[in-house]
Amino acid sequence: MRTRTEPAALAETVRQQIHQIEPARSVFDITPLEDHLSEAFSENRLRTVLLSFFAATGPAAVFARLLFGVLYGVSPSDVPTLSAVVLLVL
Repeated sequence: MRTRTEPAALAETVRQQIHQIEPARSVFDITPLEDHLSEAFSENRLRTVLLSFFAATGPAAVFARLLFGVLYGVSPSDVPTLSAVVLLVL
């Protein structure tokens, strides 16, 4: 239902009108379309943010390794990988 006022204010009125027309019909979870669509797309939005984050970390790690090599005069093959550092720490 389209309204110019606050949709939540009309929820009880709509519920009563539907009950008068069809008493067996239950009406629940009345929410504005904006809220419903936001909730429907929230999972896709989360996936997109996570994918973007992980897509950016790969090139950032490569850049950090190359920058480390340039700053400290070490060839990229001599720079330890993250897995080697983790094994040393553990």
